[in-house]
Amino acid sequence: MDISTYTSSTLLKIPSHLLRMAMKETQGQENCHEYYTETGICEHNQCASQCTSKRNGTGRCIVGTKICICNYNCKF
Repeated sequence: MDISTYTSSTLLKIPSHLLRMAMKETQGQENCHEYYTETGICEHNQCASQCTSKRNGTGRCIVGTKICICNYNCKF
């Protein structure tokens, strides 16, 4: 399932601290984010583990959905 299939009301449930993390810029680095779609309701431990192993980042679930948001440092 693609993130674009979720309604705007679902996307509005993204906690504001995650949005701030995704937009924050630091010296030569930027925080990027990636969305993972789980098979069932997102579980915090699985989300965090997947994000750490793939991007060395921090994973957080959007409560009550299948979406895991992975925040990580990246360079452009």
